Amino acid sequence: MSVNVRAWLEAGGFGQYADAFEANDIDGEALLALTDDHLKELGIPLSRRAKLLKAIAGLSPGVASRPAAGFGVWHRAETAGPASEVTVVAERRHLTVMFVDLVGSTALSNRLDPEDLRHVIRRYQDAVVREVTRYDGHIAQYLGDGMIAHFGFPMAHEDDAERCVRAALATLEAVAAMPSSVVENLAVRIGIATGIVVAGDLLGEGAMREHAVVGETPNLAARLQATAATGEVVVSADTRRLVEHLFEFRDLGPQHLKGFGAPVAAYAITGERRSGSRFEALRREPLAAMVGRDKELAVLTDSWRRAKSGAGQLILITGEAGIGKSRLIRALHDAVADDAPVRMDYQCSPYHSDTALFPVTEHLGRITRFEPSHTPDRKLDRLEALLDESAPRSVRDKALIAALLGLDGTQRYGSLDLTPPQQRLGTFRALTGMLSDMARTRPLLWTIEDVQWIDPTTLELIDLCLECIATLPVLVLLSARPGFHHAFGDRSNVTLLPLFRLGRNQIASMVKGVTRGKAVPEELLNEIATKSDGIPLFIEELTKTVLESGVLHETADAFVVEGPLPRLAIPVSLHDSLMARLDRLQPVKEVAQTAACIGREFSYQLLTAIMPTSNQNPDGALARLEEAELIFSRGNPQDGQYAFKHSLVRDAAYESLLKSNRQQIHGRLVKALEASPDTPPEILAFHATQAGLTAKAVGEWQKAGAQAIGRPAYKEAIAHLTQALRLAEQMGETREWLERRLLILLSLGQASIPLRGYGHSQTVAIFTRAQELAGAMSDAPHRFSVFYAVWVALYIRGEHDKALETAGHMMREADRDNSSSHMITALRSLAMSQSSTGTPVLALESFDRAVALSSTQRQRSREERIALADRFSTEPDIATGFHVGLTLWALGRIDAARRVVTDALASARELGHVHTLCHALAYSAVIAAFHRRADEALVLSAETIDFASRHELEMWKGYGSIIHAHARSLNGDTEAAIGVMESGFAWLARTQTGHSVPVHHAVHARALASLRRFDEAGRYAAMVRAELESGSERYYWPECQRLLGDYLRLCPGHEPGEVETAYLGALSLAREQHAKTWEFYTAISLARLWADQGKTERAAELLGTSCDGFAEGRSLPAWRQAETLLEQLRSKGRPR
Repeated sequence: MSVNVRAWLEAGGFGQYADAFEANDIDGEALLALTDDHLKELGIPLSRRAKLLKAIAGLSPGVASRPAAGFGVWHRAETAGPASEVTVVAERRHLTVMFVDLVGSTALSNRLDPEDLRHVIRRYQDAVVREVTRYDGHIAQYLGDGMIAHFGFPMAHEDDAERCVRAALATLEAVAAMPSSVVENLAVRIGIATGIVVAGDLLGEGAMREHAVVGETPNLAARLQATAATGEVVVSADTRRLVEHLFEFRDLGPQHLKGFGAPVAAYAITGERRSGSRFEALRREPLAAMVGRDKELAVLTDSWRRAKSGAGQLILITGEAGIGKSRLIRALHDAVADDAPVRMDYQCSPYHSDTALFPVTEHLGRITRFEPSHTPDRKLDRLEALLDESAPRSVRDKALIAALLGLDGTQRYGSLDLTPPQQRLGTFRALTGMLSDMARTRPLLWTIEDVQWIDPTTLELIDLCLECIATLPVLVLLSARPGFHHAFGDRSNVTLLPLFRLGRNQIASMVKGVTRGKAVPEELLNEIATKSDGIPLFIEELTKTVLESGVLHETADAFVVEGPLPRLAIPVSLHDSLMARLDRLQPVKEVAQTAACIGREFSYQLLTAIMPTSNQNPDGALARLEEAELIFSRGNPQDGQYAFKHSLVRDAAYESLLKSNRQQIHGRLVKALEASPDTPPEILAFHATQAGLTAKAVGEWQKAGAQAIGRPAYKEAIAHLTQALRLAEQMGETREWLERRLLILLSLGQASIPLRGYGHSQTVAIFTRAQELAGAMSDAPHRFSVFYAVWVALYIRGEHDKALETAGHMMREADRDNSSSHMITALRSLAMSQSSTGTPVLALESFDRAVALSSTQRQRSREERIALADRFSTEPDIATGFHVGLTLWALGRIDAARRVVTDALASARELGHVHTLCHALAYSAVIAAFHRRADEALVLSAETIDFASRHELEMWKGYGSIIHAHARSLNGDTEAAIGVMESGFAWLARTQTGHSVPVHHAVHARALASLRRFDEAGRYAAMVRAELESGSERYYWPECQRLLGDYLRLCPGHEPGEVETAYLGALSLAREQHAKTWEFYTAISLARLWADQGKTERAAELLGTSCDGFAEGRSLPAWRQAETLLEQLRSKGRPR
């Protein structure tokens, strides 16, 4: 292999070893044969050896190094011939892109000799390459005097945006410091942007082929570069969001950039923030309360107490990234703040794992607060003041620490005249001496974070300090990720403290902390719990991402979501760290990506069925993924089940695939899954959708929706059918697909009714769309079903005049269809609307016609009745029974009503259809309350609430609650009834249900007035009056008017005539409707009023007439009250 080894080493950041390589005649061929032992012989440290070997492994005999476009900077390029090509698969990646431009290059080309210009350009490009590769970035393109570099591909890091910014700032310094005999003050401008790109595609031909980065992000970086001043770095909003905790910025305001339609936010970097730890730097807002770490914090505080007593301790806190190590350390800092300990906060860095004592020098440099404007003497003064704080330091110690910080102390302290080993040992002694002296003044809390990145020399220093702290008040806290191997032995003062993931309740508490105590939808909480896997950082970032997305609507005490919850996206802040885990396993990443298309869980059998033929044995890859703890397995390897350890890692693997590649894999999955008859239709539907097999996907989503309705699982049904509708709407306006859409809408309505309520706006919107679709096809099938659905929605919303009109349309459609079953349904709907609008006599006639017609139909099987119940949400015969019962009850046929209702409830229990039974329980409770059978109403309403809660039927939970409250009031427990009633109103409001609500407002107004809560009662009474003035639910008007009279009687200072007017109005309405039961109840109330007013004879006459006309009312509890009252009235009227 022909390669310029010196250029390759310099480009990779290994230029310091170039002379050694040349001295040992290491050419391109020898380079590929180097081993760790060879590099050790050259005197290269361990970590640098590891990085060099990794870089060498990235080369192959088919990869040549050549000057880029004649500028003398070497980079990888593909040589011709298929055998020599390096396989880099194009992927969707989240990259940070840097565009560098040399300022004034045109003027330079006019002024300099071409050879001198060439030399300047080469030096400039070398400087950029050196800083980019130092931070593990990649040069993507050379554009004359411009260069594009990217961070995050082919190897991602958890901090690629930070790496890019640091590389940019280092490039500014490197170019500005370039020595040149032909030009002075070279400078660059840099633009940085972060976003999704397609990376890895090969562009160009032959020796000019290069891996491109395609997307808006490189263009944005280039445009931002143009806005930068000389020697300035300008970043996009997304980049700033990722690094704002580490750097200071100046807002440049909205920028109008070429090629971008809207103004773009831009920010100039002005410097680096100062912070003791990465955790402190990362905090962008106040800390929420720590969750789920009470036991661990107790371990730390107990160790602190022991340390304070003079028994020095070291605790190593371990756990995966984001598990909460730094948060726990911060909690300890807060817990011991009153003890005023001396604090030493060290932070290890992934960029300085080979820099001896970096955490020490970084800490000392931070607390001495050196400024660029400080002279060397000023810096030494500040350092001396710091070193002498706890105890005077020797001149030798000061000289050693000054040298450690790169300060020349020769003039002040004299020459050290030490060999390197002597200077190293002296520095260790100075540092341990400082630590001991500080601990003797006050207890010392020494924190060292991220020790997985610690340099060997600092680790050695810690080991030395362990010896001297055994009898000192020192607590050393170390944090590390799994895989860090310490050498502290089994000392008694060393404690290992592993952190584990949070449980479900702890996740909920943490989410509430992020939302400032406001609740979030349960389905969202479940999704966050699943995606986060209990890792606190993931929980926090997922929750913040959802809050910032605009998906949720904030109310006074909660965040709510309208419609289906969208899939949770990977937070931008986690993209890089997730991809880094996958990129570390480059050779087997394809298997992980393929498995990700199956889902979080996958079987060995299914994976092998969809792997490309060139790689159908994934055993080795699965073993490596398990070893890396990205997946885990259950059962034997070749017939077992696998799962991704982190849901978000699976998402990252999936999203890194090009859409076209995903589609192909999903297509293979559909074929493999179709071979198994047990595959759930929603699984097939999902993969068919992702594969672009739209027609198949629609059918499978419909099948999944139908199965979900049958279980019943209405939320799932709505989700499946919504997907089916979305895809069906993409299939054009042919007759076939219009009819298909109509069917889907009707099924959606069937699922929406029990879940949201008949009258909910989303239910109404579904049926309105169906009505519009049916209207576009004059001979459309299912037109009658559409009219019926609209009628149901209007009826439940309480828009009864409109419902009556729609029932008339149903009658005409049924007649046109010449369908007996349609006519029966139309007659029942008409009857219910007639009853609700105050014509119960007509309603009973329509019911009788429906009964007569249905008697000609054959008896349906249980399966047929359940199918009908699924179609209409409730079984029609059972539902009709309750409405017949209500009509009979109003007409005074109490015993007949009770028989019909009892039979209907028994039939509902026998059928076992969920929504039908809940409907039956609720209506049975309503009629029991109207009968004033309080105990029976309490039992039935409690069963309704329980049943509705278990099956998530919000509307029926609302009805159950208001009847339960009504029954409690009947039993004299009015105080307890108030909250239950208002809870019921809230449930009905959520489902946008208006049917029968005004009469319960009237019940509630009377109850509140009885408790002397007159202001609240007045508000409900006003709602009742509004119904009486402009509503259409006239069935309940007599009772509403009567209850208003009861309410007025309870109000202080009421006019007796106003109460009498209310009762007389109720009496008139009842008689107008032939509603003998409502008339009877009103007669009792009015008779009591007249009796109190001394109008005994009039009261007795009214009540007697009402009782005489009430043939079946003797089973009512009110009948006994009426008899007693009538006897009292008549006895008062007899001569003595």
